[in-house]
Amino acid sequence: MSTSTFRKPIRFYSDPKRVIVRFFFPGPESRVQAIIQKVVDMPEEAAHLSLNHVLRDFSSRHRNISKIFQKHFDRTRDIMNGRAGDLTSLSAYKKLLIGAFFSSEYSIESAAFFNPSMVEDPDQTGLQEGQKRVIISFRATGEGHISSIAFRGGILDANNNLELIPTGRLIDEAETVFNITYKKETFVQKLSEVYGVSDKPAESTITNHLMGKLGDEFDYNELYIAIDETKRELNPDEAQRKMLQMVSWLGDSHYRISFSLDTGISDRVIFPIAAAESNAMSTRKREIDCSVKMPKKAPKPT
Repeated sequence: MSTSTFRKPIRFYSDPKRVIVRFFFPGPESRVQAIIQKVVDMPEEAAHLSLNHVLRDFSSRHRNISKIFQKHFDRTRDIMNGRAGDLTSLSAYKKLLIGAFFSSEYSIESAAFFNPSMVEDPDQTGLQEGQKRVIISFRATGEGHISSIAFRGGILDANNNLELIPTGRLIDEAETVFNITYKKETFVQKLSEVYGVSDKPAESTITNHLMGKLGDEFDYNELYIAIDETKRELNPDEAQRKMLQMVSWLGDSHYRISFSLDTGISDRVIFPIAAAESNAMSTRKREIDCSVKMPKKAPKPT
């Protein structure tokens, strides 16, 4: 039985102006320390003025840019771990200014925009007879060929004509919540499947030592406490450190994400978060916790 197909005139185009703010760490450490010291040495009035200039230039390009700068300051402070002095005593202006120095814009759709996939939107209220609200996902690739999942919303009419919801100027990147509870048996099995746990005695010893610290079920924080304790107790060699890094990556690869209430589906992006996703979004299952109704199973790129 043959099936007739009809090509619609609608086209999807990428928009290089759709940018998000990513954490930027311009190593080596000596360079990072020099940047931080310049801000520390600035008079308070000069720091306040510089920050105002930055906020004026970028507040119209990004949602809640000061919150992003604060997050990037916190991450920089944690990485430096006191090696750049006591940063907690700085004024709010200088903290945000340091966060701005360690931020960079990233155009999520500048290189490619492909792999469309369409699902039915759970919210079908307020429509006319014959209409259906849909969510379209794309694999968006930006600079450095890092891919993310972008979305567009639309409405199909009774004749399958698609009307797209226009995208806004500001993109909302998902907030990450690491609150997953793991089952030990499943976690060890996944570690073996994904990373190929070695049968070498040294690597098996450190894995067994780590897992022996955990119960049949454990959460994200318990996992990382156990990893830190294992490092201190066994003083691992290079192969064992790589094994612990694999465990850490697996733990980081399971998380929940949420979006703010005031963003539509067309203005949301799921950007790689875990280390295992550094080159592309993983196709493994995720739990998506969105403030506005979303599909129970988010569309994924292939």
